[in-house]
Amino acid sequence: MRAPVGQRFPRFSEWQEAWLEAHRSSWPWMVGLVKEHDVLPIYVGLADCLAVTREGRVVKFACDGPWPSTLREVDDEDEERFALVWGRALYPELGALLPRRAEGAPDCDQCSGSGKLRHPRFDALCPRCDGLGWME
Repeated sequence: MRAPVGQRFPRFSEWQEAWLEAHRSSWPWMVGLVKEHDVLPIYVGLADCLAVTREGRVVKFACDGPWPSTLREVDDEDEERFALVWGRALYPELGALLPRRAEGAPDCDQCSGSGKLRHPRFDALCPRCDGLGWME
């Protein structure tokens, strides 16, 4: 699955500004990168940040240095799907970039169709269906 490039999100600037405001003091080094690349971070890992562009492309860049960080297209479908499922929880409109469930596609038997694995302290994305809740 490749996200449809060119899909625009009218609230992108609003989401980005809210992200910047919320993280200005906790991740000050990220503020410049987000502005420089004009992206919306949706997952910050130990080394890379997964983000979405205004056009709906999933990209990543190093968030732990060295700087300036180079923006790289996410070319792995599993990584792209992970980013979009994670991002959909924060910004539901990003769900439009995920594949549509085919008629008759079965629920994932590992998460019972929820897309999440339940734990007493947290929920995790189901690794079997990549958080979709169904099998392709």
